[in-house]
Amino acid sequence: MSFYDVNGNARVSAEIDIEYGRYEGASYYLARIPRFTLDGKRIKPKVAITSADGSVNGSKVSALNFAKLNNTMFTLNAGLFNTQTMQPQGQVIIDGVSKTNTPMTDDMGSPISDDECYPLCIDANGDLSAPYERSVDTATMIADGVKYAVTAWGQFIENFAKADSSKYNEIVHAGKYIRQSIGQFQTGDYFVCTVDCSRGSISNEAGMTYDTLANLLISKGVKFAYSLDGGGSAETVIEKRQINPIFEGTSGRAVPTVIYFDVE
Repeated sequence: MSFYDVNGNARVSAEIDIEYGRYEGASYYLARIPRFTLDGKRIKPKVAITSADGSVNGSKVSALNFAKLNNTMFTLNAGLFNTQTMQPQGQVIIDGVSKTNTPMTDDMGSPISDDECYPLCIDANGDLSAPYERSVDTATMIADGVKYAVTAWGQFIENFAKADSSKYNEIVHAGKYIRQSIGQFQTGDYFVCTVDCSRGSISNEAGMTYDTLANLLISKGVKFAYSLDGGGSAETVIEKRQINPIFEGTSGRAVPTVIYFDVE
């Protein structure tokens, strides 16, 4: 698959595979994004704030609009946020700079367990991990080599197996729900998986629990998986086309943070 810049010139060729399927009553969209392009360039995930100036306080846009504005090759919504202030929650690091550094204590007033809402980390090599508790200071993370970070629900697959359930014991949406997740295979290739359930005009969609989603992804060979913000925020965009249903409006819900893939 070739990706093009704003002038129509070929930018990079990469085999991004998109699998659509149904599993235990829910539709899923599973993208496999290679670690390298066909000509050997490195593909890395990065975190961005969606405001035009990249500021925490600026006006935010949806993942789809961010992709259109920035001509990204692959983009998805990322962290949790306050829907009233549009401020990202938890720890956010962009290119080695701390943007927010307030550990979550609740989710918009709803209680959360002690073992959830800790940051997803991306190092200089583009590898994903979630080694810190939610009380971690971004200064510690940056000193340890974290290049990008965003806070959502937490890790649910660890070394090809389900993580301890306390790590993803999400109180707010513990049952079947629209899920958004990201992670890596043994090879270092990345995956993004978006799961549908009934919302708006979408029918006959049951959604998935974390256990069900973990079973699906482990069967696909996933080594590490982290749960991002789901629900109506879930958007997965390849170039300028959203591949999962748009649940709000015509361009999706505005979100403060996205993860996008870039070539270096």
